[in-house]
Amino acid sequence: MLKKIAEIQNGSNHNKNKDLSALLTKAAISGQTATAELLIAHGAKVDHINHFGSTALMFAVEKGHTETAELLIDSGAEVDKADNAGRTALMFAAYYGHANAAKLLIDSGYQVNLADVDGVTALIHASLKGHKETAALLINNNADFNHTENNGETALMNATQNGHTELVKLLLSQKDINVNQIGMFGETALMNATQNGHIEIVTLLLSQKDINVTQAEKFGETSLHYAANKGNKEIVEKISIKNPKSLFA
Repeated sequence: MLKKIAEIQNGSNHNKNKDLSALLTKAAISGQTATAELLIAHGAKVDHINHFGSTALMFAVEKGHTETAELLIDSGAEVDKADNAGRTALMFAAYYGHANAAKLLIDSGYQVNLADVDGVTALIHASLKGHKETAALLINNNADFNHTENNGETALMNATQNGHTELVKLLLSQKDINVNQIGMFGETALMNATQNGHIEIVTLLLSQKDINVTQAEKFGETSLHYAANKGNKEIVEKISIKNPKSLFA
């Protein structure tokens, strides 16, 4: 590595910092903290971006290399910096379920409710993949669990659609959780769970006293219609018991 650094430094000034920074990105991806430290000492820019707008810090947390991420932050990396799609380091840590990396970023001053170009926050990213530990960390640090992305969906709606039961339990335990949020096509968390046959999640949602079982989406179908269309008799029965009137909706 020292030889490679020497070759770069003996080259043109125009490319020196760019080449060192490219090596720093590679070191971050592989979690080579000592190499990253050496590159920074020789002039690599910690917030260098590639053509996607991604930084070394983003790559480090995506791979779960917390020690390398800590070095980058201590060396001045901007924790809130976003790539071309508006995604930040915390969003990558949340999506891949690296709770330790997420904690490091939060402790370094990250704003937990930042959203990407699609309106997706770190909590929603965690909910998409079912990372309960990371989601709990975010909620404990004031993440907005009722935040809606551009399509109107929330963390709960994503968790119900993807069958992440434990995460659904976590979200439902939050005071003032909105269980009846409506997406851009009129869909709800209950519809998402019903359509995908997640019976345990349907049961959890139906246990909420204010759950709306008769909400219809843009084509006029309700959760009961979804269950019937899928031939899921168990869900049909559960919805009917919750609200017998739904049979006539």
